[in-house]
Amino acid sequence: MDTFNLCVAFVLVAAFGSGLTANICEDGTCSCSPDGLLISIQCNCNATNQHLDFNDQHFGPNMNTVSKVNISNCDQVTFNTNSFRHLDNLQKLVVSRVRSAIFNPGVFQSLKNLTLVQIQSLDFKQGAFMGVKELEEIEIHNSYIPQLASHSFYDIKDLKLVSLTNVTVNVKRNAIKVEMAKTDSEVIFTDCMIRSVEENGITVKTDTFIIRNSTVGNLAPNSITINSTEAILITQSQFNSTLDSNAIHMTAPNVTIDSNVFDLLSMEILANINSKSNGKVIFTNNTIHDIVLGTALEKIGRALESEIDNNRFNCTCTFAKSVSLLPSVFVNNNFCLAKCKVSLNDFGTHVKNNNACDSVAALDLNAIAKCDDASERSATITPTHRTREGRTGFPATQIPIITTTPKSIATTHLASTILTVSLVTLVLPQLA
Repeated sequence: MDTFNLCVAFVLVAAFGSGLTANICEDGTCSCSPDGLLISIQCNCNATNQHLDFNDQHFGPNMNTVSKVNISNCDQVTFNTNSFRHLDNLQKLVVSRVRSAIFNPGVFQSLKNLTLVQIQSLDFKQGAFMGVKELEEIEIHNSYIPQLASHSFYDIKDLKLVSLTNVTVNVKRNAIKVEMAKTDSEVIFTDCMIRSVEENGITVKTDTFIIRNSTVGNLAPNSITINSTEAILITQSQFNSTLDSNAIHMTAPNVTIDSNVFDLLSMEILANINSKSNGKVIFTNNTIHDIVLGTALEKIGRALESEIDNNRFNCTCTFAKSVSLLPSVFVNNNFCLAKCKVSLNDFGTHVKNNNACDSVAALDLNAIAKCDDASERSATITPTHRTREGRTGFPATQIPIITTTPKSIATTHLASTILTVSLVTLVLPQLA
């Protein structure tokens, strides 16, 4: 090889070290096939080429009829600025079974659906969705996001669906700001682990917001703001740290919080819910291990129609001091964590009449009521889903197979929730 050819070869290797050339449909890395009048591209990494590094040269102006791009089985995939700027008809991008996927600023210009499945490390850089048009759906399943960077999901409008299933994530300050302008829009977290959310980490305007069967870790003050035109549903989830009174701000006609477990809950969160006219707050079947009451219950009863029933509280001597101050409807319809179904009213009366808190031995909740009838026994409510986290952030259990779309699941569950006046649950995986 002469000197000139050697230099050319070196430039090609430097520019396309991943093995891609300017025409991805001709170098054997990706296959392109007609899809009606459009083109579908399939990129599969192989043993010799495990890193795809895309830029705008790989999808030239002559590829403006591409509608679908599928990328799978790679060690690392990187999307650089303007990677898809020539793909005016791009409808769907799917990335699956990849160890690392990186989305740099301004990757997309036009896209309708982004689907990411089984990504061991997912990295959205600041401004990753900057300038995107017509984006309707973002779906992320069975993936790990070590840190969702500030301004990564920012000022995205016209979305119809954001669905995260079995995703572990840490959310940085000002990471998510999404305004769902479409009708029947939904934001859904299912089987997720939200490890932490910094201040102003999540700001969402949507029709329906759902957290179901998930685990929530550290929430900074003013970390989550949800403005829903229809309903907010949080159910069968575990909140593993102090839930500060200003951690979550919710505005919705109907808010249901049902069958969750709270390590420490400030009831001011309920009092601060901005329910629209004829709205309702439902707080039922929850387990609360520690609580800060403040003036929350008084505010709730005075400000809006609410249903606070069948919750289980850790009835300690400290809590007993507050029981006598609670409304009668509250103490009669909520209970202590005990083998027997002991109402807060019976608990307060027992403590007062028997000086039960003068000695630890005297505070025997199971002695307050008899449990001859099995139906009278109370059970601690725990989320139905638990996962163990492996080295990559994935649950150690088998990845579930999704047989229905998140949209259909959410719609069915929401209808059931409204009819039965019970809250849809958002479940987050258990913290490691």
